[in-house]
Amino acid sequence: LIERSVDGRTWNVMATVAAAGNSTHRIDYGIYDNAPMRGVNYYRLKEVDKDAKYDYSDIKKALFNSNYTAEVVPNPATDFINLYIAKASTQAASIQVLNTAGKLVYQTTSAQSYVQINTSGMSKGLYYVKVVDADNVTTLKVLVQ
Repeated sequence: LIERSVDGRTWNVMATVAAAGNSTHRIDYGIYDNAPMRGVNYYRLKEVDKDAKYDYSDIKKALFNSNYTAEVVPNPATDFINLYIAKASTQAASIQVLNTAGKLVYQTTSAQSYVQINTSGMSKGLYYVKVVDADNVTTLKVLVQ
C-alpha cells in the first residue's frame, strides 16, 4: 500500500501495488501521484505480508506547488545524479551541491529542466542539492556511494 499524508500524522491509502513475489533479482515498483495536494506531501509504504503482518517504510516528502518542483535520481548515486526541475518560468536557477559541513562542492546556473551532475569525484557521503531561483529555494538530500 502507498499512503499519503499532508500533515505527517493522518494517512490515507493512495494506491495498492501487488508484490511480484520471491525473486533473486531486484524488482522496481513505481507509482505516480496524479493529484498531489498543494504544499508538502508525505509518503510511506505499508508492506503487508501474506500472514497480515506489516511494516512501514521511512517517510518521504515532496513539495508540490503550481510553480516549482525538483527531484534528484538516482539516490543513492555513484557516478552522477540527474536533477529534474519543473517550474512555470524559464528563468535560470542557481544549482549548488554542498557537503554536510556546508562546503560548496559544485555550482552551476541553468534554465534547463534537466541537469546532470558528475558525482564520481565526490567522497562518499551525504550531500545537499540546493536549487534557487527568484521565487523558490529547494534543498534535496542525495547520498553518494
